[in-house]
Amino acid sequence: MSDFFGHGIATPFCRDQRGDFCHLGGEDLVRSCVQQVIGTQVGELPWRWGFGTKIETLRHRNMDFALREFLRVMIRDALRTWEPRTQVDRVETETDIEGHLVVHVFYTLITSNVRGNRVVNQGRNVSVVF
Repeated sequence: MSDFFGHGIATPFCRDQRGDFCHLGGEDLVRSCVQQVIGTQVGELPWRWGFGTKIETLRHRNMDFALREFLRVMIRDALRTWEPRTQVDRVETETDIEGHLVVHVFYTLITSNVRGNRVVNQGRNVSVVF
C-alpha cells in the first residue's frame, strides 16, 4: 500500500544517518505533505503561488467562534485542493495552557479511488501548534 502513496523527501527537511535528506514513503509521506500544506502560506513558494493556506492572516487575532470556523474551512479547502490522498474528516481547535491555538486535523487516507468503489483507511490525524 505504501507504493500507492508514493515516496519523497520529508518536510520539514531533515538529514538521515548518511547525511542525505530524509526520505519517506507511504503514510509518513502523506502526513508530512499534510503538514507542509497547512504550514505554507499562499504565495510563499514562487513556483506554486496558490499552494498552502492563508491561516497566517489570522495570527494575533482574537479567535472567537467565527474565526475558528473560518480556520477550519481554510484548512479543509487547502487539503482538498493540494492533498488528494486524504479526505478531511474534521478539524478541531483548542487553546493550550500557554494560550497557543492548537489545531487537530483528522483525515482518512484514500487508498483506492475507483468510480463507484471508494476504499479508505481510517484513523489518521495530525496536530499543528501556532
